[in-house]
Amino acid sequence: MRRRDVLQVLASAALAAPCGVAAQVTAKTFRLAALSAAGPGYMATTSPSVSVVIKVLAERGYKLGQNLEFQPYGADMQVARLAQLASDIAASKFDAVIVAGYPAAVAISRAFAAVHESAVGTSRHFAALRNLVAIGA
Repeated sequence: MRRRDVLQVLASAALAAPCGVAAQVTAKTFRLAALSAAGPGYMATTSPSVSVVIKVLAERGYKLGQNLEFQPYGADMQVARLAQLASDIAASKFDAVIVAGYPAAVAISRAFAAVHESAVGTSRHFAALRNLVAIGA
């Protein structure tokens, strides 16, 4: 085999490798939750805030119902329910959480801090919230 042929095979293999890796990334089902003080319908996939996130994820290969699972949570304007809903989200190990409004953000922050108690100091909150998307209400 000539040197040029060997280099061509290696170059082809190098170009093909990233394509194989990209295909493996989307094989996992990505779990996304949404939390608001309003009802769960406020954070439905048809709402303007969530539909933008779903659209961007779809552009990156995550299709709702295929490799993307979405679960909205809402407190039906009963702020006292947010703590329990946030605890349920934190315990369910979602990959990311969309939060609408300050009360929901505080509730999810406290829930993740409680789940991740082994972390120390302020970094605990940053580690717990690394997959949090906040949407102003």
